[in-house]
Amino acid sequence: MQPGNRPLLLAGARQEPCHAPCVHRDPRKQWPPHAKKLFDHLAALYGEDDPLPTVAAGWVAHQRSANT
Repeated sequence: MQPGNRPLLLAGARQEPCHAPCVHRDPRKQWPPHAKKLFDHLAALYGEDDPLPTVAAGWVAHQRSANT
């Protein structure tokens, strides 16, 4: 097909939905102990509904050394 001859999408035309792969496991279970400890500490301060404990502990969990 030539670049200028693309099929036209009509308003209301249905496309097949794209599905992201489902994650059936909790990645926090694979965190090292120091990341779990940080998560518990931050969750006690900010609450478990706040994203900060998960983001911070997830970042620490992926560092090469425990004292990064």
